Parts: sequence; C-alpha cells; structure tokens
Amino acid sequence: MISSPPPNSNRTDPTRVKTGALPAIKQTSPFVLSRQAAAQSKTGRLVTNAPLATHQHTILIVDDEMKTRQLLETIFRQDGYQVITAHSAEEALQGLTGQDVSLVISDDNLPGMSGTEFLKRVRQDFPNAFRLLLAASNDLRVAVNAINEGHIFYYITKPWNDDELKMVVRNALQRYELGLDERRLRALIVQQSNALRTSNELLEQKVQERTAEVEANNRALETTLVQMVQTLHGLLEAHGIGQKGHSMRVSEGCDWVAARLGLGQAQRLEIQMAASLHDLGKVSLPQEILKKNPLSFSRAEAAMYREFPMLGQSLLSNIKLLEGVGKTIYHQREWYNGTGYPAGLSGDNIPLGSRIIAVIDWYEERHDYEDIQRNVGHRFDPNVVKVFGEYLEMTSTSDNNSSLALLPDRLQEGMMITDDVYTGRGLLLVTRGKVVDKATLEKIRNFNAVDPIVGTIYVRK
Repeated sequence: MISSPPPNSNRTDPTRVKTGALPAIKQTSPFVLSRQAAAQSKTGRLVTNAPLATHQHTILIVDDEMKTRQLLETIFRQDGYQVITAHSAEEALQGLTGQDVSLVISDDNLPGMSGTEFLKRVRQDFPNAFRLLLAASNDLRVAVNAINEGHIFYYITKPWNDDELKMVVRNALQRYELGLDERRLRALIVQQSNALRTSNELLEQKVQERTAEVEANNRALETTLVQMVQTLHGLLEAHGIGQKGHSMRVSEGCDWVAARLGLGQAQRLEIQMAASLHDLGKVSLPQEILKKNPLSFSRAEAAMYREFPMLGQSLLSNIKLLEGVGKTIYHQREWYNGTGYPAGLSGDNIPLGSRIIAVIDWYEERHDYEDIQRNVGHRFDPNVVKVFGEYLEMTSTSDNNSSLALLPDRLQEGMMITDDVYTGRGLLLVTRGKVVDKATLEKIRNFNAVDPIVGTIYVRK
C-alpha cells in the first residue's frame, strides 16, 4: 500500500517499510547513502539549490509498483524534469534506446532481474547516464554489490525524504552536466585538432609545392648562368684569348680538385664558372700585348697586363649572381706567401677557388709540375698542389691504359674521357681526364643532337 506522507512531513513512505540505519561504510567513491546525504546537507557539502544548466534532463524511473512510479514522476515533474517510467528492466532497456536519459532511478527488486543487475546493464550500454538505486533493505551486501557492479551514484533506502531525494538527484544531474560539458569539450578539441591537422597538412603541401617551385626556378637559373658562362667562354676562344680548350681544361681540373677537397656542389659550380672565365679580363687588353710573351713585356705593358683579373671582375660586376665568380677571378694571381696581386692576400685569406685556379692555370700554360712543386708554400697552396698531383697521376694512368672507342649514345656515367671531345664545328665539350657524370652525359648528348660529334669518344671504364 502507498499512502500519503503524514501532515507537516516531507518523508514519503510508499511501502510503509521502516528500516534501521545501515552499518557504516568506508567512502572510497562518490557513492553515499541516504542518511549520510542528509548529514551532508546539514553541513552544506551537497549543493541543494544551485541552478542547473539549460540542458533539459530526462529521468527514467523503473519500479514494478505503479504507485511508486507515479509518486516519483510527480515529484520530479514538479521540478521541471522530463520523466519516463518502466515497470521492468526489460521494458526500461528498450525505452533507453534512442533516448537521451540523464539519470536512471531503479528499484532493487525488479521482476526477472535485480536492480543491481539492471543498472550494470545500463552502465554497459548507456555509460553516460547516472544511476541511483532505491532499496527497501539496508543490507550491506546489496549496497556494496550495487556500488561494485552497477557503479551507482547513490544508494537510497525507503522510505526516503523528498528534499533529500531532490537534492541527491540535483547533485547527480550536476555531475552529469559536468560530464556532458567534458564530452563536448573533448569533441571540440578533437574537431579543432582535426581542423588544425588538416590546416597543417595543407600548409605543408603548399610549402612543399613552393619549395619545389623555388628549386625548379633555382635549377633553371643555374642552367641559365651556366649557359651564359659557356657563351662568354666561347667568345673568349673566338677572340683568340688563350689556347684552344685552355679554359675548359682548367675548369675540368678545378672541379676535380674541388670535389676531392670536399667542396659542395654549389661551390664547385662557382669555381668551375670562375675557371672558365678566368681570362675574361684579357678581352680589354690590346691585341699586341696578348700576342707577346709576358717575359718580354715592358714595364708599362706588364702593369697593364696585371690589370686583367680586376678587369674580369669588373665585367661581371653588374651580374649579382656571379659576384662570387668575380671575386674568385679577382684574386687568382695572389701568392700563397702574400707577395702576389692585386690585394696581397696570403694563405687561407685567398679564396680557395682562386688558389685552385692559380695552380691549374699555371700548369696548363707550362705543363711543368716540378716547377709548381718548387713554388709550394711561396706561390701555391701546398694542399691544392698535392691534390692536383693526384689528378695528374690519374689522368696519366688513363692515357697509358687502353681506351675504348664509343659512339656518343653508348657513353655511360662513371667512364673516364681519355681524349678531348669536340663537336663537328670544333667546340670543345669535354677535356680528357673527366669522369662522366649525369650533367656531362646530358651535355654531350644535347650538343650531339644539334652539332654532331665527329667520330668516336675515347674512354676508359
């Protein structure tokens, strides 16, 4: 029988079952008993009147007694909650599907399944819903089992106090809202994290595209510079500056030595271009000076001849990208001991490219390595001379070994050129001693397509 509460009393007793106090339970979780909740309300530990968020809460009441369901439904609807009811665990589980339920209040004595077992199922299938157990018994075993198995938020005994029950429900729903906010925050973090990752991926893609574009532009610019240098080199030979193929051989030797000294590709290319144009300043000298042996120069002619490194740099001064090339050309006549010109630099203060050109240019004009060795430490860098000696030994060995005669289309990377290669019009493409790399191979094939190489190319594998 369910009866109304006594006058001036807030205690509701739907079953007229009186219960004594439960034995004390050590609190290791937020689960508390009804009498403990009442005690906490007196000390202000539980929030009794704090406003809830705007979330519309739905409470599910499960009890096989219709009057108990109706009584609880009335209590909670008065506080503005949406309430749904079920008379069994099976009906409740079906009703939970598709519902946004904040709190489940279940009687412990349900048909076919205990309240603890039912709440355990709720926790497994609907983990976000908070769970309260109403029990007519103060059995410690039931309470502990409900806490351990059903992970209930509160265990409330009958008869209950209406204010206390409302307070417990409010507290549970506040905890639910905290969890709801946390889940929303986590979802927002995941959403923003995904958006940030997508943004970073797009940014990285744009950076890669831009980097590829810059690298392509740099390669195109490098190719243009090389072609410009080759054109200038061709003009030098056309004006009879130096012996035919002299600058090419100096350039090839300088690249080999620079590579052996461990310089990077950019530095090697700069030295190659400087070596190809190291005589550029001589185009500004009178032809009568160029035709004379330097040993027969008058004092005025010698002074004029000494200007050609500075003239060469001056001719390149308006090309910003060839600034380093110009500097290397400018210092090519410095002596290692500091008695050279034009700046009187010494040792490592002389650009390395200039020191390399000084050695190989001197050799290409005289073909006397012993003379170079006699000037080590005075005119020439000892380390450069040593490495250049290795280059001469390598090219000498290639001359002595038997060579293969190949058509240009049979040339492969890694082969060594053992004789100078000229186009049909007489343009020197590659000097002997050059080890064929990818760039050299492409150069030979490209020139051969427009100005076919006459005969075969002699190489050593």
